[in-house]
Amino acid sequence: MQLELTTDELSSALKSIKEQLRGVPERGIGYGVWRYLGAGAAEQAQAAAEVSFNYLGQFDQVLSGGEFRAARESAGPAQSSNNKRPHLLAIGGMMVDGQLKMNWGYSEAVHRRETIERVATQFVETLRALITQSREQNKKVQNELLGHWDAGSVKRSNSLMATIRSEGGNLPLFCVSSYGDDPTFIFTDLAQSLGAEQPFYGLWIPDDEPFSFQLLAARHVEEIQQVQPDGPYILGGFSFGGVVAFEIARQLLAKKEEIALLVLFETVCPTIQLDLKLFDDAELAERIVRGYDRNFRVPEPMRGLEVDERLTYILDYLKTANLIPSNKDLLAFKTFLGVWRRRADYTPETYSGEILLFRTRGASILNELLIHMTPGRDAVMDSLGWSLVADQNLNIISVPGQHSNFIFVPHAATVAAKLRAQAWPVLQPAVVEDKFQTHE
Repeated sequence: MQLELTTDELSSALKSIKEQLRGVPERGIGYGVWRYLGAGAAEQAQAAAEVSFNYLGQFDQVLSGGEFRAARESAGPAQSSNNKRPHLLAIGGMMVDGQLKMNWGYSEAVHRRETIERVATQFVETLRALITQSREQNKKVQNELLGHWDAGSVKRSNSLMATIRSEGGNLPLFCVSSYGDDPTFIFTDLAQSLGAEQPFYGLWIPDDEPFSFQLLAARHVEEIQQVQPDGPYILGGFSFGGVVAFEIARQLLAKKEEIALLVLFETVCPTIQLDLKLFDDAELAERIVRGYDRNFRVPEPMRGLEVDERLTYILDYLKTANLIPSNKDLLAFKTFLGVWRRRADYTPETYSGEILLFRTRGASILNELLIHMTPGRDAVMDSLGWSLVADQNLNIISVPGQHSNFIFVPHAATVAAKLRAQAWPVLQPAVVEDKFQTHE
């Protein structure tokens, strides 16, 4: 079959090729009969491939527990040197002793050794890049999709605030991390990129207690005012944390405080969220997972089972795929789904203050199974729904990277530069030097 490579971006290319292969009828069974006996067989026979690739599987599994082992001695040539090569390059791979081993077969009459070595080196570099991206993708799903469920292992005091940098003459920036994420992990790269003059405080959304936007924001307001008793305030939030930051701004405004700036780092507005009451917990979980793996489905025979049985199937899938820690149980999963429902129930009021919305070029944050999608990329989709809430002062800033990495190195420097460029008048050194106190 002919595979179309439409992009040089590794993860997108891999996903495209996988989807094309999955689209082959009957997984290619019957191809040989079609090729050699079907219509156009003569033309097909002439179109011989120049490169063959044969992955022989995991020999460790085949040989484990038996009396046979792979011989260390060479078996010698697999074919006569006088034989005509069916392919210019013959690449074979297998897993042996826990390592992937690749063999490159070629003709010295056609290719030089250094040429093959160069291609093999590029192959290894590309493979390593794919592995790295796969790990990042798994971390992305764990952090975005289910929150940082390992947060329980991070020692956190009763305080919801983490001091990332207390020094500096600018107005402090208070940023809310996503659900369960350690704010020092999420925001350190950005804080460092903003420079030594920018005080930066991170705010937790704890995943080990009942969740309420209003109650959580009230606790954040109390801790923020221990550091900065009076406005103007600069608030921010990443992903889910942006909705909490919005509620913090609303409560501070209700106390007649001034909000100089609200910064949303790729946060979807709850206004465009579907009514999640239409789905039971298992249906909601499946829709969330399908936002990241659109091929995932709960098997048809299981759809008539109880909610907990279907949820257990989804939870086991996430654990098997190493997308969540193996020690997370059904209760924790239900707690997470409850937070999703709370977000859908939250209705942001019209906001007349200035909002900076940082957006990557990707659309992964827009899960069409969970939000009201409009055709094309109109103002609502471009603004992730915030154009329905912002009175007029909404500024959308495009930044490189993906939702999972754009506030980390190397993209954090670009985000910081654009934040400084847009908000420099707001970030100017505070007039009253002694009004800000170090938070212990």
